[in-house]
Amino acid sequence: MTDKQYSAYEYLSRLWRIEQEIRDKEDELRSACLASGIRYDKLNVQTSPSDPMDKVSDLISDIQTEKEEYLQLQHTMINQIHGLEDHVYEPILVDRFIHNRPVKQICIRHNYPKSTGYRLFLEALDAFSDKYGTKWE
Repeated sequence: MTDKQYSAYEYLSRLWRIEQEIRDKEDELRSACLASGIRYDKLNVQTSPSDPMDKVSDLISDIQTEKEEYLQLQHTMINQIHGLEDHVYEPILVDRFIHNRPVKQICIRHNYPKSTGYRLFLEALDAFSDKYGTKWE
């Protein structure tokens, strides 16, 4: 993979990283709720530095913010991918980076020989980098 292709790959892979961060925070939220035993039966809610609700509230806020960022970035990337001149590359990039499918599975789905699928994938990264390369650098 050339530097240009790697740069496009890194940019398009941001969705995966954000998705993983969301999953990690959701796991942390589950752990915080289970470990601390939040009480909902109190009439008066008092907060203190050790109040588990503060942590839960912060985690929920962080998760919502990251989900909004994810959706916005996903929308931007889909529009960028669909803006490529060669429409053969669109389903390859969407399958790989939006739907998180491996190239081998993309080859099977689109009935490409393995070598053709990988070549088209690298060409798609080149085309994406040529069109949008300076926007993320």
